[in-house]
Amino acid sequence: MTFKQMEYALTIAKCASLSEAAKQLYVSQPSLSESIKKLEAELGYEIFVREHNGVTVTSEGQDFLVIAQNIIDQVGNIEKKSQEGDSKKLKCTFGTIHYYFMGEVLAKLVNELQEKDYDGYDVSIIDLGTIDIIEAVANGSCEIGVISYTDHNRSYILKELRKRGLDCTEIHSTRLNAFFRKGHPVGDGRLTMHDLEPYPYVSVWQDQKTQYFFNEEGIFLPANTRKIFVNDSGIIDKLLETTDAFAVGCGVIPAGVSSETTYAVEISDAPISSTCWIRRGGQELSPVAKRFIEIMKEKLS
Repeated sequence: MTFKQMEYALTIAKCASLSEAAKQLYVSQPSLSESIKKLEAELGYEIFVREHNGVTVTSEGQDFLVIAQNIIDQVGNIEKKSQEGDSKKLKCTFGTIHYYFMGEVLAKLVNELQEKDYDGYDVSIIDLGTIDIIEAVANGSCEIGVISYTDHNRSYILKELRKRGLDCTEIHSTRLNAFFRKGHPVGDGRLTMHDLEPYPYVSVWQDQKTQYFFNEEGIFLPANTRKIFVNDSGIIDKLLETTDAFAVGCGVIPAGVSSETTYAVEISDAPISSTCWIRRGGQELSPVAKRFIEIMKEKLS
């Protein structure tokens, strides 16, 4: 199998015609047909069904074309990076659980990058669940991840990190807080877990098989608690602003949000929550990742 044969197959599928594909590839139709026949013989199945008015892709052929396209895309990425040479463009991806303050961290980072002499940058913060962040860092999709745990789930999370060869560094610890809308009937005085029972609890949905020990709050509420799970952290913000629902977190929220719509109250009998960042074991961080961590520490201090 050759790279050229994969390109031939993809072009035929796009054109749905051997003759039209031959024109676009600047090869003769017999030569193109023979090349595909050799490829199919090597694979042990047909990629295309030849018909009088063109060709159609078989089910096996569809699977092959997906793989072929991925290979070609990866080769293209390698060639692009090689052509960039000494380009000063920065690329970094961070995975974090839902934190109110993360937008301010990214804003400060972007403002600093804007002042530097870079050709450009691709910086991403992806809002994920705890187990998804661990997976993304382990497979290299994210350079670093930001997660949290409490005494309730600390051992389970650390065990998972060790299993995947990831390093974990704590940067902040605080007792868990509850978030409410301004004017919420719970008030802003001393708060206990019992005080939360009458109100709906809203959180980011995670896969049911991992939700118990890897929920991002690290807190386990009574079974009769009214629970709302959503797959968009922006919906949480809306629910907090317009209903009596509450969320749980480390208590750090942007000053503007706190003063206008939402406030946080420490839960006096809740566990201590530790915020930490993770990376693949021994991996050297990029300058932008190091600065990202520094800004987080500043925000959490």
